[in-house]
Amino acid sequence: MSRILLRAGKSPFQVLSPERSLAVGRVGVFGANSGNLLFSSAVHRTVSVPGAEVVTDGFVLQSLKRVPRTAAYVDERFDQLVLPFANAFRAGFTRQLDTYSDLIERLRVPVVVVGVGAQMGFHADRPEAGSDLDASVSRFVRAVLDHSASIGVRGERTAAYLARLGFSAPHVDVIGCPSLFTDADGFRVEPREVDASSRIDLTYTSGLESLVERSAADYPRLEFVAQEHHRLRLLLQGLDPEGYDGRGLLGSGHRLYREDRVRFFVDARTWVDHLRDFSFAFGTRIHGSIAAILARVPAVVLSYDSRTLELAQYHGIPYRDFHALPDDVTVEDLVAGTDYSAFNARFPELAAHYRAFLETNGIEHIWSPGAANPEYDARLAALDLPGPVGVAGASDRTPPLEPIGHSAVSELVALRRAEKAP
Repeated sequence: MSRILLRAGKSPFQVLSPERSLAVGRVGVFGANSGNLLFSSAVHRTVSVPGAEVVTDGFVLQSLKRVPRTAAYVDERFDQLVLPFANAFRAGFTRQLDTYSDLIERLRVPVVVVGVGAQMGFHADRPEAGSDLDASVSRFVRAVLDHSASIGVRGERTAAYLARLGFSAPHVDVIGCPSLFTDADGFRVEPREVDASSRIDLTYTSGLESLVERSAADYPRLEFVAQEHHRLRLLLQGLDPEGYDGRGLLGSGHRLYREDRVRFFVDARTWVDHLRDFSFAFGTRIHGSIAAILARVPAVVLSYDSRTLELAQYHGIPYRDFHALPDDVTVEDLVAGTDYSAFNARFPELAAHYRAFLETNGIEHIWSPGAANPEYDARLAALDLPGPVGVAGASDRTPPLEPIGHSAVSELVALRRAEKAP
């Protein structure tokens, strides 16, 4: 049996209440942004071939203090280390990148990076952090390429940035976001009729106040699906973020909060399932849009930086330049400009390329001949996962707190404690 150590906040099979999900670590089990659940869960499913054991690290690896013994631990107990990432090439993640480099440089097992990206401005050609980040990224990429054939990046902008650092094809492979590759044969997103009675999904970071206000008034069934840990804290505990001035979507003063039209999900499956009868989705969160797409709901990304732009362009997801949106733009305008013909046509080729990337890097996947794992989906569907969290913690299914159990998370935490002992 092969054992794969996977970078993820939790396994898709770990049933944690919203309260427990928020309490794990400083920023929740999902690492401050629940969008992380989508791509880590997708990779978990993809590599869960019969005979493989996939163990999640609980984000322990990126915060190690003493690395050598951990490297020996990973080499002894695992056959591969698989690292799904999002916008890891950014100033705020430099320390974690250096920790990963320190670890990977000591490993003997293969290490495969899936979907990593650089965080840059909408029109920028490199991150603003400068030479310090460049040095950390270069070290990390060199370490990974010593352990795999190529590194999988999320888009052309990231590939261009790495090319300026001296890394290019075939060692840098643009593969998009693994969260979208859930079916080997692809799937289609078709238009849905939108009227005042439609369910509308809003994803949001900041800005867009006039559009949000109009849309909330015009569409009584519009819901804001939040992703940041501090929004989950507001829903569960009623605590406004520090410095909240009573306006905007950041706190309890907004009509969407007062009318219980804010939702949060702590599992990828329940998030996607919740959206299946929605008619349209829009907003600035790329994985919020991807959740809708996985539910076959048309979504338009209001792209404000390179990380959202390059994924939308690569996959053919409809997008609008956030910075160029007119003040009077409406949902009707966004619906009228949302065309999924490019996405539908491109999907089979991109999915085949993703599978080729996995195979080039020695990763067995569920789309290989004889490697399908229908029991995985059946087991996941049978779980009683918590439902959407609403205002004051309202949820249609909130299971009792469950222990995380014996896994690589507990083993690695125990190892780190042992390393700190005198």
